[in-house]
Amino acid sequence: MLKIRIAILSCVMTASAFGQAKVGSAGARSLAISPSVEAFGMGGVSVMRWSGNWSSYFNPATLAFADFQYFSLSAFPGGMDLIDGDPGLAQRSLAVSVNWKSFLNLPPKYTGGVSYIRNAFATGPIEETSYEQGTEDGSGTAFRANSAAHTLSLALGYSSNVKFGLGISYTHYTEDYSDYGSYGNMLNFGVIGKMPILLGGSASDSGSGRLRADLSLGAEIGNIGPQMKFLEKAYPLPHAARFGAGFDLRYKWLTVFPAFEWEDQYANNQSYMHSGAEVGLFEFAALRIGYISAPTVTGDVTTYGLSLSSLPVTRHLVGVKPANDEGFFIYLLRNMNLKFSYAHGESDGGYYQDGADYYALEISL
Repeated sequence: MLKIRIAILSCVMTASAFGQAKVGSAGARSLAISPSVEAFGMGGVSVMRWSGNWSSYFNPATLAFADFQYFSLSAFPGGMDLIDGDPGLAQRSLAVSVNWKSFLNLPPKYTGGVSYIRNAFATGPIEETSYEQGTEDGSGTAFRANSAAHTLSLALGYSSNVKFGLGISYTHYTEDYSDYGSYGNMLNFGVIGKMPILLGGSASDSGSGRLRADLSLGAEIGNIGPQMKFLEKAYPLPHAARFGAGFDLRYKWLTVFPAFEWEDQYANNQSYMHSGAEVGLFEFAALRIGYISAPTVTGDVTTYGLSLSSLPVTRHLVGVKPANDEGFFIYLLRNMNLKFSYAHGESDGGYYQDGADYYALEISL
């Protein structure tokens, strides 16, 4: 059966980083901002996550075990008047993902997927500045900074008692500042694995009466490509490496997933430690908390979030097993899931994700 997931994502955040950057010097910095609401609620951990297709933005290998395809667009198409701060920054994301196993005749133990993600940013008006003097030029002229990353990902996985996946993605990135612009092309490479530590039911069985624990590992090398050129000057891409580990603990209706991730943006000498945890209840609700430690950047970020899913409720109402004569409406109730996700971040030092609010609505079938 073809599985379809539709997701609507809007991220509204303040971002002094764009307002203070020299025109053309951003060096594709918005590539480091994930479109994943679920990952941000956990402090940004994503390279070892096995749920939430937005994880493929940083680690395409996570797509190998996604059993859905989904499409998303902004929930706030107007946008800029909803943003606090000066100049303010709005994020819009669009994603489409396909599970190969839904329509390809793959061997039973092999899985895979392909996805497209568009991650775009737009600022409010920015006053033109005389950078020789470091002051506004007084002309009253303003411009807007816009950027967009178009990412196509491919992944293949092997699923047995131990799971292993490989992924690659290609990103085309564009920036424009008033009448000027730049673009770049880059590749990301990822790997993910999961192995049981304590066996107690299947890895996907949250209703088992026995405790099960799995170790999840993920790694990615990203933004590998030539320098972007703005006017006559070249700017390097924010090359980055990420490694993460997490423990997936399941007992009856309860799941707990603590995880951490190390991110090294070695091209611009910045590093981050992401840590967080997710607690799932009856597959209906998920609560998240996280922390982003930025030793080379001013200000750490504390995050929290939640998700609510409709599928456990509708399946409780209509039953899990299909009837021979059930209609299309009952089929939709049994298989369609609506999930709302929210995340919020607070910084102690003016980091650009201070006051960031993420919202996502997903419809899956």
